[in-house]
Amino acid sequence: MRAIVFTDGGGPSTDQRKRLSRVIGDAPIRTAVITDRASIRFLISSIALFNKTIRTFSWQEVRLAYSWLGLPSADQLAVQRALRDMRLTVHDLRPQTAIDQRG
Repeated sequence: MRAIVFTDGGGPSTDQRKRLSRVIGDAPIRTAVITDRASIRFLISSIALFNKTIRTFSWQEVRLAYSWLGLPSADQLAVQRALRDMRLTVHDLRPQTAIDQRG
C-alpha cells in the first residue's frame, strides 16, 4: 500500500485518523508527503528517523515522490488529475471575498 499527501500544513481530523486506522491497521504504508512548509517537512523528517516508510518532498520534487513511491506513469497522471479536480472543487466551495466580487 502507498499514500501520497499534499498539504500546506493541515492534517487529518480525529475522525479521518480513526477511519484510516481501521483501513490500514498496523500495516506499514510507504508515504510521500508533499509540502513546502518547513515546519511540516521537519516534523515528517523527524518521524522518518523511526519510520523508514515515510518521506517528505517539496512541491518541486513531486516527480521524485512519484518515483520513491514506485508509481507508474498512468498512476502519476491519475494523481495529477485528482489533485487538479480537488483544487477546482475547493475553489468552487470557498466563500467569495470582496476581491472576488470586484472582478
